[in-house]
Amino acid sequence: MKDVIQRLGRKVRSGELEELTLTTNGSLLSEYADHLAAHHVRRINVSIDTLDPAKFLEITRGADIAIVLEGIEAAKRVGINVKINMVAMRGFNQDDLLPMAEYCADSGHDLTIIETMPLGDVGADRSISHISAEEFIKPLTTSFDATTISYKSAGPARYLSFETLGLRLGLITPLSNNFCDGCNRLRLTTDGKIFMCLGHNAHVDLRAAVRKDGITAVDQLLQQALKLKPQRHDFNAQLNGSAEILERHMNVTGG
Repeated sequence: MKDVIQRLGRKVRSGELEELTLTTNGSLLSEYADHLAAHHVRRINVSIDTLDPAKFLEITRGADIAIVLEGIEAAKRVGINVKINMVAMRGFNQDDLLPMAEYCADSGHDLTIIETMPLGDVGADRSISHISAEEFIKPLTTSFDATTISYKSAGPARYLSFETLGLRLGLITPLSNNFCDGCNRLRLTTDGKIFMCLGHNAHVDLRAAVRKDGITAVDQLLQQALKLKPQRHDFNAQLNGSAEILERHMNVTGG
């Protein structure tokens, strides 16, 4: 991982890449924060669905929230901006929103709420745990005045400002407020496949193309991938049972 960050960081320094960011669970952030900062990583996303130690242990299957928070502080000390990603889950972390919002506001972090997506068999009915982002943030909008703002990041989030709290809140709403028409994402997996949409299995095999035709195959395959990008995902149909849930889990492609 250090070598990958170092190589990509050189491209930021040379101007070949505009920026280098990453999403992490934060478990090794204390160890890597200095290296990330030294190689031009200026902002990161950290996935934290709850600050409650017992719930965090459960949802991560064994992680320690204290270690993650220490890593975030290490990143702050070296000048890396941190955004917290929180997946909304009905009946699990609804009560954790206000503590998370206050933590982010006090620490100077943006917070993004993400609707859960039906990817992979998790041994439970996802329709029970699904909650729209708008419903999930009601405790915030009830307690604090919210203003829609024009701020945009490279991703699909739309943003609200809670000025009295001092928080900028992003909403990623693939089910309740579809944004497929503005999606610009392609995802490259560790085994060399490019997926054009989280909600579809269609992909192109970059590794196979490079092995067959060399590095010159990359541009052509990327153009092919863009042309094959589907018009929209099937998450709503998958959630209500009228379409089959994809076997591929989120950690195969990333968010």
